[in-house]
Amino acid sequence: HRCANKFLEELQDETGVNIEFGDGITVIERSTFLARFTPDNSKLTGVTFGTGLQELGGSAFEGCSNIKFVKFKGDHAPTIQRDSFSTAPFVGVGKSSTDSEKKEERADFIVSSKWDGVMPMYSPYGSYWEGGYFNIVITDIESNPVTVRDYHNHTAAYHNGVLTFNGTGKMDVNCAKYFLELFQKRQSYELVFNGIDMVGAYLFSPDNEYHDDVDDDRVDPRVNIYGDRITKVKFDDSLLTFDGGAFYNCKKLKRATLDAKKLLHIGRQDFGQCVNLKVVEFKNIPESSSFYIDSWAFEGVGTKENPSYLIVPEGWTDLPNEEGYWKG
Repeated sequence: HRCANKFLEELQDETGVNIEFGDGITVIERSTFLARFTPDNSKLTGVTFGTGLQELGGSAFEGCSNIKFVKFKGDHAPTIQRDSFSTAPFVGVGKSSTDSEKKEERADFIVSSKWDGVMPMYSPYGSYWEGGYFNIVITDIESNPVTVRDYHNHTAAYHNGVLTFNGTGKMDVNCAKYFLELFQKRQSYELVFNGIDMVGAYLFSPDNEYHDDVDDDRVDPRVNIYGDRITKVKFDDSLLTFDGGAFYNCKKLKRATLDAKKLLHIGRQDFGQCVNLKVVEFKNIPESSSFYIDSWAFEGVGTKENPSYLIVPEGWTDLPNEEGYWKG
């Protein structure tokens, strides 16, 4: 912090200072730019870390509220060193906001597609990483395959327009929002789910006004801005159940492929009002005798004059009636 304070003092009346640490800098000690030791830290507007960074100390940039971006040139995340005298390194960087349109209040977290560390974790106030609130920017997302992971051992791999979720357990709103925001520049998505056994209520719906039967803390409207970009969804045989309304009103959705081997339940409005859903395909016959599909699971899919296609394996007994009507 003595070195940092000396440099910023020498800049006198300068504002808008962007610091770039050379590749030879391996450690940035705790409290380096903390206001108590570096009163001029308000001059900092951007920080770029070189490829050699290995350790980042607690409170290193605490209170640097004017920082607009944090960029890592290396592909490896540094170890964060905390102790009883320091907190997370970026406390006070970026402003939290429940308004998804106020992203300019957050700092940019800039990494390449080869970054192997944990990305900022989604919270209702912005993506959070080591004390700061960030927008996530992957510099070469359009030209390279990208795989990222969250704090719950879910991963998302993006390549050629297909976003593949891998993991175990429930896909909840935090996980969905986290990954879709990473790839927010895409105007359309094909989603593939591997290992996900539960899909949260109204998770991808771009219009979740219809959720009277769902507890509010399970529904988050901030994920909805991406739901209207989904064109295809595919689930492997890990799928057990939907919580209701999962893809409600996803008007660009054209095809849904579900491996029904372990499937127990498709809930009310899970694919409701997906008016362009032309193909619903089930792989395998459900093993469970308690398997059922809600009578309004597919409300608004197809019309009598222009029906959609239901593709099922031989032996599937729950079929449309003589007029083609089935589950709404």
